[in-house]
Amino acid sequence: MLMQKTQVVDFSFTGFNSSDILLYGNATIDSGVLSLTRNTTFSIGRALYNAKVHTRYPNSSNLLPFTSSFTFSISPYKDSLPGHGFVLIFVPSTGIEGASSSQHLGFLNSTNDVSYKAGYWLGDNTKDDSNNTNWSFKEVKLNIGANYQVWIEYWNYQLSITLAPENVKKPERPLIQIPLDLSDVFLDDMYVGAHCINWATH
Repeated sequence: MLMQKTQVVDFSFTGFNSSDILLYGNATIDSGVLSLTRNTTFSIGRALYNAKVHTRYPNSSNLLPFTSSFTFSISPYKDSLPGHGFVLIFVPSTGIEGASSSQHLGFLNSTNDVSYKAGYWLGDNTKDDSNNTNWSFKEVKLNIGANYQVWIEYWNYQLSITLAPENVKKPERPLIQIPLDLSDVFLDDMYVGAHCINWATH
């Protein structure tokens, strides 16, 4: 994660440890690996970096750019349905109280938190491009236990998301690139982390 202000906030993990990460719900760290759910119905987990990061320029309403890159794996248990997915999140406070492992990926509601989802979405009331057969590139199944790397970049009110198998060079063309104004959602300082729910280990 990289965020720019008058100074750079930069943190990188090649292995997780509990001194850097706040864990909630079913989230655990074992041998440097972060797992967010377990093999139980309606499992929910959240992991946050232990300090807030600045999201705005000093004395300004303009948002700072940020980039994040991480590797993930979604691994359903045998004969079980895949989970709803997992998300990179920005939230105003720590904790997970009041979160539900049903709709909106376990968030308190669908509007107050901002996230990028990897994997499957929630249900019939939301749109999902996971199985879009009209696109002209090779199908990628995210819930088969393979490792993927994702790059998430926010710059000049534009969000870009790029995805590739682990150890593959970052593609030149993003998977998703959309205009997005987060200025009404972000506070001056936010916690950043990962969140996931339901039916599988992620």
